[in-house]
Amino acid sequence: MTTPMQGGAGSKVLADDGPSIQRALEQGRITPADAIAPLARAAHDANVVALRVAACRVLGSLAGRAWDATWEVAERAALVLQEVAREADA
Repeated sequence: MTTPMQGGAGSKVLADDGPSIQRALEQGRITPADAIAPLARAAHDANVVALRVAACRVLGSLAGRAWDATWEVAERAALVLQEVAREADA
C-alpha cells in the first residue's frame, strides 16, 4: 500500500508502514494528523506482526504528543490503539 504525502516541492509516495511513516514524521514530510490513517491501516492490516507492532509504536508516540501532535491527534492515535487492542483481544 502506498499513500501520497505532501512534500515541499511536490507530493511524495510513502509506504504505509510504521518505520516509513516515522521517518516521514521525523523529516517533516507528513503531519501527525495525516499519519493517523495510514498508521491505523498498518496496525490493523499489515501482513507481518513486526510491521503491525511498529505502527502501534508510532501511534503510541503520537498519543504521547510526539512531533508536536495536537491533543486532538493524540486522542485519535490513542483511540486507534484501543481498537487494535480490542481486535487482538477478541
